[in-house]
Amino acid sequence: MTYSVVSICNLALQMLDAPAIININDDSKRARACKRAYVPARDEVTVQYEWRVARARTTLAADTAAPAFGWRYAYAWPSECIRLLRPTYGGVWNGTPIPGDMEGRYFLTEVTAPLRVWYLKYITDPSQIDPLFARAIAARIAADIGREVTGRDSYVQLAEARYDKILAQAQQTDALHDDVEEPVECAWVTGREAG
Repeated sequence: MTYSVVSICNLALQMLDAPAIININDDSKRARACKRAYVPARDEVTVQYEWRVARARTTLAADTAAPAFGWRYAYAWPSECIRLLRPTYGGVWNGTPIPGDMEGRYFLTEVTAPLRVWYLKYITDPSQIDPLFARAIAARIAADIGREVTGRDSYVQLAEARYDKILAQAQQTDALHDDVEEPVECAWVTGREAG
């Protein structure tokens, strides 16, 4: 399925047992609440987990101005970066972390350029996201607008619980991809006899 802002907002409204909207710019209480909540919810969800769809990598040059003290080099985050992941030596995913500090939208360190980094980027095109990410955004929106739309705190609590469950599912799904091991050779597969 390809997602849109409206389809994600309608997932949120479905979680609240509220009627769907046709357009995010509708002049209805539900549409106005969704429109106000969508971008903050999307960005909050993006920074709270290392979504594969939001991952990007690049090579950074050192800033021309060195930090005032403590570290030799400063590296500015890419403009589309919402969260810089901890830099590692050689840019290896889950590799050995590089000593340094995050300060504003800079990473300060002793490591010379170029610095290979992974980061999470702003997701501005909802058609590029996967189902778990869409459901997470919807649950975050439902939690944020639940009281306003339904007048009941119980929907907010249900949406918060659903959000936590979706994040746990995303972690389990990623674990299946990240823990792929080298195949084990056996005589049956290779056609060789064990000797």
